[in-house]
Amino acid sequence: MNILILAAGMGTRLKPLTEYIPKALVPIKGIPLIQRIAKRLLFSNAERRNVTLTVNVHHHADQMENFLSLLSKAWQTEITISSERNRLLNTGGAVKKALQSLEKAGKVAYSEPLFVHNVDILSNLNIDAFCKGTADAAATLLVSKRKTKRYLVFNKDMVLVGWTNVDNKEVKSPFPEVLALAGKEEKAFEEKGLSLFAFSGIHLLNPVLFPEFQSWPEAFSIIDFYLASCEKHRILGRVMPETKILDVGKLDTLSTAEAFLSEIE
Repeated sequence: MNILILAAGMGTRLKPLTEYIPKALVPIKGIPLIQRIAKRLLFSNAERRNVTLTVNVHHHADQMENFLSLLSKAWQTEITISSERNRLLNTGGAVKKALQSLEKAGKVAYSEPLFVHNVDILSNLNIDAFCKGTADAAATLLVSKRKTKRYLVFNKDMVLVGWTNVDNKEVKSPFPEVLALAGKEEKAFEEKGLSLFAFSGIHLLNPVLFPEFQSWPEAFSIIDFYLASCEKHRILGRVMPETKILDVGKLDTLSTAEAFLSEIE
């Protein structure tokens, strides 16, 4: 399995901290976010040995590359850098470039699944349980009933069929019956047998989906990619009720991160 940690963002919600360091190097209980996430993904299961780790960088790229070099030496683990120094590629463009970087490095990117994890998400996710039984899906997205403005829309089989912003009631979908719900209240989705879930920033892509990236531009959203792909490919949402998740990409949640870690560790 290949692992990609999305760490290139500007971290604007964490200013003024991110004026001096990248979001990925913000410490929680004295340990930078990137170190916490990478260690858990690489070493939380003894069987998870044959993996590759890629990290994309942009904001304060020199700091990130220096730190990742130290981690690589300390852990005796190769870490591939997917550089976005010249331009941020958004989440979809980051995945596309990471796959290209892995292929060039001979990491057999197109025959192994890609596990993608945002650097600002802390959780107690059982990674192996999440990945188990996902071979029949083009992608599997970790979702929850968390309150937010933007939701992914799933049918009764938890197959992705659309996206909605419940504030302005915008809907995106390749399916006319879902698009017809634009401007409607949340209850209208339920009446059609549809469910709204929040995306966690953690997802697994299977190789069947990789060729689809070739026709996309350099920079784009992975959500837009999934929405365009879900008419042809089976993209699943997976709810794991026992999983606790905290987005530490903003200052107000950063202040609660230590207590959250004490709860899940």
